Amino acid sequence: MPVHSTPSHFSMTRMRFAQGAGIQDMPQEILLMICTFLPLLDIVSLSQVSKVFWLLLQDEYLWKALYRTTKIVRPTGPLVAGHPAWRLRRILISSASVKENWPPRTKKPEFTKKYTVPLIDPPEYCYLFDGKWLIAANSSIGYYYDLREQPKPQPILFYRPHLMALFFRCVTATNIRGETLTFLITETQLGKCVRRVNISRVSASVAGPYVDPLMHYDLPQNYPGIADVVIGDRLMILKPKTNYIHVQPTVYDFKELRPCKLPPLPSEYRRHTTFYHAEYVMTKSYVLLFYTFTKESRSLETLVLACPTTPELQKNQSVLQVSHRAIVDGLVLANIRVMCDDTCESGTTRITLVGKKVTNCRAPDAGLMALRLALHPVISGEGSIACECIDLGIIPGRDAILLETGPDECGRGVYNTPSGHIVLFSIEAENGRLRWHKSDELSWGPGLVRHTAMAFDGYRGMLCVKTVNMARNVGLEVWTISRTTK
Repeated sequence: MPVHSTPSHFSMTRMRFAQGAGIQDMPQEILLMICTFLPLLDIVSLSQVSKVFWLLLQDEYLWKALYRTTKIVRPTGPLVAGHPAWRLRRILISSASVKENWPPRTKKPEFTKKYTVPLIDPPEYCYLFDGKWLIAANSSIGYYYDLREQPKPQPILFYRPHLMALFFRCVTATNIRGETLTFLITETQLGKCVRRVNISRVSASVAGPYVDPLMHYDLPQNYPGIADVVIGDRLMILKPKTNYIHVQPTVYDFKELRPCKLPPLPSEYRRHTTFYHAEYVMTKSYVLLFYTFTKESRSLETLVLACPTTPELQKNQSVLQVSHRAIVDGLVLANIRVMCDDTCESGTTRITLVGKKVTNCRAPDAGLMALRLALHPVISGEGSIACECIDLGIIPGRDAILLETGPDECGRGVYNTPSGHIVLFSIEAENGRLRWHKSDELSWGPGLVRHTAMAFDGYRGMLCVKTVNMARNVGLEVWTISRTTK
């Protein structure tokens, strides 16, 4: 006698689905789970299929999940509860569109929108602010352009120093509440012997960006000047224009609103009077100090010190304390950027840095290198640091690179060649290994003999380029990389 089995729940569901149901009739939870595995631009295309998918893909939790997990370059700052879904969607789609037209996707990127802005004076520094404004400055004046202005953006006064600005730099950081802040740091000449450091907040209104002064302090007469500024969610370091050890960088604590001091060198290094090179890097939990010395054998040795970002109070002074240290032979890194910073359950903090490796100050070329650090938990005394150096490629010339990084070891960058061309590159983690890809040299426009990248917005795909024509006239253009039509 034959045995008749009862149809399973899966079989009955499949039969009902086959009798006229479509994919849009599936439970929303399953559809959203499927969407998390799709490329971002495919999700955009799917939202245009029907009203059902358009409504479904407005889900806030979907875009927050994609923002946390997607390897993509994005603006500075973590995901916080107040970020609306539309903002996350705009950031992700914008960066994904640029990625489709960036190495390694293409070797010949194309730029579509080009703004040629009139110049008052040739700028020495440029900054793209929020994708809407271009800030350009030299020692005598700073001005901005509204890139949405038609037919051509016009210069508007942004900042004017008392006499002249010896240093002008805009930096972006995220505070402890997750808010993205932009600061303007200037060193100005007030008189024959008086110089001052000014720290201001850069904000934007309907009319455009404006400067809100926060603090200033006078510099001693023998101070060599500011070379660079490094900023984190709590501390800011002003790097001096000298390698003399007795000239300490200026450190300021935003939380306590007071100056701070770096830790003294270990006793075995105090016999040195100068550094061969010094770099300062801010991560989420540590301030990393890279001090390179020349040994008696003429070889190089780099001392790596890690200090928690919370200073300790000693004799009414805030002082950073060393928690980890390591020694790396023959390593000189400049223009260092943080690619990845994560602390695992065991307490080990893993940090990936990328910078230009220069082994000889007179070398015509430099290498692009990644440095992976593992800071193990401190048991007693100082903790250890495991270091792994990864050579990525060769960058011709000695100009600084423009690099923007995101979480999960990904980044986009630009560098200028000695011949006056611009090359785009990217760094991505592939199967646990870092690889870099570069484009062909961007071609000149008609009548030009040189162009130089002055500012760069990685996730919007924007470049500010200074051009020089055959008559040696200087121009300033803003390029936007072409977006995919997918």
